[in-house]
Amino acid sequence: MNLDYMLKFKDSIPLCNCGGIIKPDVILYNEPLVDKDYVNNLLPMLSMYVSVEAVPNCKNVEILDTKITKQPAGKDAKEWEEVWTLGACGKKVEVPLSLKDEDKRIQTFITSDKMKVLK
Repeated sequence: MNLDYMLKFKDSIPLCNCGGIIKPDVILYNEPLVDKDYVNNLLPMLSMYVSVEAVPNCKNVEILDTKITKQPAGKDAKEWEEVWTLGACGKKVEVPLSLKDEDKRIQTFITSDKMKVLK
């Protein structure tokens, strides 16, 4: 895209000819690295893990916060680390995750020895 084309969109969201949104090749603040379907599929697994390892028999687990602790390096980076803070029966549990993108299929590894119950 040339500058004249981009300037047409100075007051709106720039779109490419294919209909997609033109955006910078960086991860913006509050932009998820993974989609909602991934989170919805991961939460039951984390809930089970937390109820066995951290807060026994807890059935009510919710996501309170997520943080990237090791950024993907460069636009072609395929691995990063996150810490998810989960609420579990009145306690906060930090669950470290290592994530790897393998052809748009996210592999997730829980770092169990570093999981912490905060309160």
